Amino acid sequence: MGGLLRTTKVYIWAGLIDFMDVWLKNIFTWTPRILSIIFIAFISVFALDVFGAYVFPELLLALFIHLIPIFALIATTIIAWKWENIGGFLFFGLALAFTFYFETYNQLLPFFVISFPVFLISGLFLLNYYVVQRN
Repeated sequence: MGGLLRTTKVYIWAGLIDFMDVWLKNIFTWTPRILSIIFIAFISVFALDVFGAYVFPELLLALFIHLIPIFALIATTIIAWKWENIGGFLFFGLALAFTFYFETYNQLLPFFVISFPVFLISGLFLLNYYVVQRN
């Protein structure tokens, strides 16, 4: 009877470890994807300031120019959805571009609002590919 109980405990622990393994894989798979969608929605709000400053002909051009970073983020998210390693490096490149183009390296708050989330998403995609998916 002791052997049966011990075997049952081993199976229960093995099932729990398998469940935790699948659960962690799901967390690391979906977290960067969800964060990138949330960040795209957040940054998109900044493009809405063109509606008070421009009239119709210039409005379309101004809106398109303000949405260029959003288009880059959307394209990178689509690529990273399929290929995490390529997307992770593309997000890292975008994070560097955001840091230098928007000059967020000068102040801490703009860096944490604009550049750091892209660095974080990049790291999560790369972590998912090189650590979680490989094991």
